[in-house]
Amino acid sequence: MTWGPTWRGSRRIPTAAAVCALLSAPLTACSPAGVAASCVPPKSKSVSASDLVGTFEGAKDADGAGIVLKEKPGEDGGTLSVHNWPTGEYYRDTLGATFDGTGTWEIQPASKTVKYPLLQLHFEEPKEFAPEDTVDMLSVAYDSKRTVIYEDADPDVCPKFRLELQGN
Repeated sequence: MTWGPTWRGSRRIPTAAAVCALLSAPLTACSPAGVAASCVPPKSKSVSASDLVGTFEGAKDADGAGIVLKEKPGEDGGTLSVHNWPTGEYYRDTLGATFDGTGTWEIQPASKTVKYPLLQLHFEEPKEFAPEDTVDMLSVAYDSKRTVIYEDADPDVCPKFRLELQGN
């Protein structure tokens, strides 16, 4: 009887395809295309200050954190205020795990060494943060639906510290 093996073989193909799809799903979510599709829009090759003006609220590791960016006319940046911003180890005893503060921001344009523009934050207090003492450099991603600023620790995974623009 020839239909038996054919039937069994045809049943194996959909089963194998389903297993492959399940096994490869986590890999797709980790790939740059998966990141863009699932948790942040594509990284922006150019950005202006007016693209970033507004209130950003945090998600994942940034849950509870927020930043308001205001533009200074004629400049590629402006003023900022943050709430529940991560402090880092050096100032943790003084400020606690998070702090509320103000400062300025600017867009660091793409260059030969940096492929995409970055959002640079400068806080008024404390004046000097040591490396890794707070999040002060963020990547920018946006599309027609949303704008996200995030710490790009590993471009192959969904950023854990990210904030999304809520409105202007």
